[in-house]
Amino acid sequence: MKRMVFILAGFFVIAFSANQALSYSIADTTLVGVGYSRSGSTNEVTDFLGAGFDTAGIDISFSGSVMKIDLFTKFDGDDNASEVPLRLADLFFDTGSGYNHAIAMDKAFTTGQGNIYKVETLTTSEQVLQGNTSGNWAYGRYYEDSFVSPLVSMEGSQIGGPFDFSQTDDGNGNYIYSMAFDTTSLGLIGNQTLGIHWATAYCANDVVVGSVSVPTASVPEPATMLLFGAGLVGLAGARFRRKK
Repeated sequence: MKRMVFILAGFFVIAFSANQALSYSIADTTLVGVGYSRSGSTNEVTDFLGAGFDTAGIDISFSGSVMKIDLFTKFDGDDNASEVPLRLADLFFDTGSGYNHAIAMDKAFTTGQGNIYKVETLTTSEQVLQGNTSGNWAYGRYYEDSFVSPLVSMEGSQIGGPFDFSQTDDGNGNYIYSMAFDTTSLGLIGNQTLGIHWATAYCANDVVVGSVSVPTASVPEPATMLLFGAGLVGLAGARFRRKK
């Protein structure tokens, strides 16, 4: 009996611990450079362009098929500055065949409600700002051996249901954009790699790129694990009483 309880308890601890470990952090390690402007071009490489666009990174956690995302940045989502569109860039996902899904961040910020879209057309920072630059203004590019214009917006078809979207302001110029949604509409499978890309704003003055490993959809939530474990121990106890 004791052996059985220890085995069941061990199974429960391992399963519960595995469930708790399904969280990731993508740090901002992508370097950014300045693109073209009306006054010429440059390729200065830096972490970000403009303190107001500095993005620290992205936190991702899974609970069953629900994915929670927190974006940490100094960009307040303002779209009224300068002569160029300074709106939140879309959050892109690569499910294995390129960035084929996205969250329309600016729309979610405006309405407080997010949606997943299946991407039909992609727009880069260069395409958005072409012809809109003035003076020394330039669009950001991220640096991977050569300068590449980051994705910043998309057009597509909405899939899945809406979810809550929020911005939290700590009063010191730091903002957190939070959302949680069911990943079923993305068609993900267990142990799949999910690519994530966010260029902060349409000017792409800071870019975060990374990936996470998707758990199987059958991974239960902590409360479910507690209930399941208690049931196993109860069954073991009932079996022992019957034998006695």
